[in-house]
Amino acid sequence: MTLSAAVEENLLRECRQHIKKYGGDMFGLFGKKDGNGLPGPKNIPDAVGQQLVVNHKEEPDWVWTLKSVMQADETGDKDSFRIRVFSESMATATKVTVKDFTTLDTYPSLILYDGVFNKKLKAAKMERRYKRS
Repeated sequence: MTLSAAVEENLLRECRQHIKKYGGDMFGLFGKKDGNGLPGPKNIPDAVGQQLVVNHKEEPDWVWTLKSVMQADETGDKDSFRIRVFSESMATATKVTVKDFTTLDTYPSLILYDGVFNKKLKAAKMERRYKRS
């Protein structure tokens, strides 16, 4: 085996590991997926943030710091997702790492809002899950 063949073999191994970890996402740009295939936390979609500010009268500066996790909706509509909104700082304070949608099944007290989000229509219907002080 020549040096270039060894380097090539090493690169191929690294590429296979990356593909195994991120799927076809060469640079890991589209949100890490856990072993169950669900995406990790992301910033809340604009439609969700707008609904929280306009309909639920939440403070805009606070709303745009929130994170969300999603999973496919049971309706079978490929553009419709169940969504949960949580505070990353509140999760960190309670020493919880939110990996995906299912993490919040174990920690329901971290869910601030949940509902349905349609990517194609850019529409959301959210319900508050916490008590205001």
